[in-house]
Amino acid sequence: MLRLNDLDICLLKDKPKFLNICVQWSYDEWGKHVEGCTLSEMKKTYVSRLTGDGLPLMWIALKDDVAVGMVGLKKHGHSERENLSPWLSSLYVDEQYRGRGLGQFLIEHTKQQAKIMGYRNIHLYTSVSSSFYTHNGWEHIGYVTDPMNTKRKAALYAQELS
Repeated sequence: MLRLNDLDICLLKDKPKFLNICVQWSYDEWGKHVEGCTLSEMKKTYVSRLTGDGLPLMWIALKDDVAVGMVGLKKHGHSERENLSPWLSSLYVDEQYRGRGLGQFLIEHTKQQAKIMGYRNIHLYTSVSSSFYTHNGWEHIGYVTDPMNTKRKAALYAQELS
């Protein structure tokens, strides 16, 4: 059983030794489905999350100093909706830890951090997990083009930070 209070949530920039696993997770889950995306390009994107104090940020969930999940917060999440900010991104939970509440735990952490930064709302898009977000209180507000398959739409969600 996974006890969430046994996890450490750390900024990736504070634990850069986990950069490669985050890049690999992201590439395997999303990047390889995007035309023209390479593992090295994905790594460049993640390296940008290691510097600076503002967005984008990436957090990793660690259990006994082993990465078990990640989540990001970035200023702009989709070129069709530049007016919305910030965006929850790259939510990933290692397969052996799925179904235990870690995804929701990472979302709540990210929402709390966004609220501390002064944001009132947070946004995301997904083409595969709509029921998860709807079940967890996210409001469906429209559609955007899915970067993994430009012939389909991804659901756009928002949640007020209370």
